[in-house]
Amino acid sequence: MARKLSRSAASELRARRQAYEEKHDLALADAAAAKGIPHDDWKPHPAMRVYRDHQIDIPLAILLLCYAGATMSPTSVFSKFAYPSYELPVAEPGQEPLYDKGWWDLAFVGYYVVFWTFARATVIDYFIKPLAQACGAPKRLWDRFGEQGWLVVYYTLAFSVGFNIIYNSSYWLNTEQFWVDYPHKYVTGWFKTYYLLQLAFWIQQLFVVHIEKPRKDYAQYIVHHLVTCALLVSSYLGNFTRIGNAVLVTMDVADIFLCSAKCFNYVKWRNLCDTTFVVFVAVWLFSRHYVFYYIVRSIWTDAYRVVELKWDPDNDHYASVNTLNYFLVLFAVLQVLLIYWLYLIVRVVLKVVSGNKAEDNRSDDED
Repeated sequence: MARKLSRSAASELRARRQAYEEKHDLALADAAAAKGIPHDDWKPHPAMRVYRDHQIDIPLAILLLCYAGATMSPTSVFSKFAYPSYELPVAEPGQEPLYDKGWWDLAFVGYYVVFWTFARATVIDYFIKPLAQACGAPKRLWDRFGEQGWLVVYYTLAFSVGFNIIYNSSYWLNTEQFWVDYPHKYVTGWFKTYYLLQLAFWIQQLFVVHIEKPRKDYAQYIVHHLVTCALLVSSYLGNFTRIGNAVLVTMDVADIFLCSAKCFNYVKWRNLCDTTFVVFVAVWLFSRHYVFYYIVRSIWTDAYRVVELKWDPDNDHYASVNTLNYFLVLFAVLQVLLIYWLYLIVRVVLKVVSGNKAEDNRSDDED
């Protein structure tokens, strides 16, 4: 009898919780509609819906096909997709090989756009969403928890690899070394893989932003992703990968804490959420408004002093005045976005100081 009563009480509790969540969802939908933001009724474009619904099966088939072909025949075209191309012969046995650039790099990037699609969906569906459920996140927030949890995983990996590269480089804490001995045409296989995987990730993010529920700063996200892709492509082709590595590390680190704070918010871990958000603000200010300034500053201080400014594509030399101005314009656009987001972050800080919970104003109300 006691067991029946407990089951009945548990069923009633679940029913009440479900009713509460449905009521909360309706309130969110009404609030979103009042602001002109689609909510539960939103559906992606049909083409993006196909992409969303086949993020595991089709990518897995493509990945296995190319990998199997590359394994069975390392000199086949499949290896151009799975592994970096243009390895140069080494002068001495045991020496780390260097890599050149070429058209087959497009195949490598495309392959890893597919890889990131598969990895993201797999990690979210089979690891992060179950974690959200185990931590008590409401079902309506499992998707958001999954999205942000995946970004925690990605940014942690990307920052760790990028920081390891820059820490062991000649340009660690020395912006002048961005330009010494330019052009830096050849890079190690490790560096090339890291750089092109970053490009593949940000291309894939342009698809992701169209299958997630729209955010209030959708336009800013699109501009940010396009500028990031433009910077990665042009810095890679123009042999400016040293400064590119520094910018990537500077941008990746703060998002680890932001996405973590959002996940803590979804599971109602308020104290941990607010603490992580405070750390995020400190890291954001230091990395994106202090370190980033000195990185960009080296373009009009170190570059003009160290590099011979000329356009000489035949010798892989692209550091002309127009080229540096092009990068300054892209960095300026990026800085405008960072200042806009800083304004929204300050609003959140003021809310926390006044005793309210930390919520990211850059996203939906539920964030």
